[in-house]
Amino acid sequence: MIDMSKNDRGSIVVFVAILLPVLIGFIGVSIDGGLLVYHKAMLSEATEAAAKSALLMSYDRDLWEEQRILYVDDDVARANTSRVLKSNFEKASIKSFSVVNNRQVVLVAQATVEFSFMRIFGFDSKEITDKRLFTISTK
Repeated sequence: MIDMSKNDRGSIVVFVAILLPVLIGFIGVSIDGGLLVYHKAMLSEATEAAAKSALLMSYDRDLWEEQRILYVDDDVARANTSRVLKSNFEKASIKSFSVVNNRQVVLVAQATVEFSFMRIFGFDSKEITDKRLFTISTK
């Protein structure tokens, strides 16, 4: 009679078959998670630069120098913001933008991060957003 308690041939195949999807999942989360964090940092830096540029590049310099009045044209500010945002992070777009009292900019930018490995598990992409508030002082 054959002793079945000592016959463990092929058990490693079952072990690998069970753990392989888990290992692939961890690798996918690690790689795509790192990609998500990287893009979030890039979006954050681009949003900050764009919010600052909205006021610093868009105010009426002549009016400021002559009368010390700070005036920001919304259309010029939005155009400058969009240009700076795109030049710093091409995938980014403006979700909302407003100039408040010619001294403050509120900018919400967004971007979509496309996943690579997590598509296996049905996760194609993730939308990320970043909000920045920039205020200029005239004192």
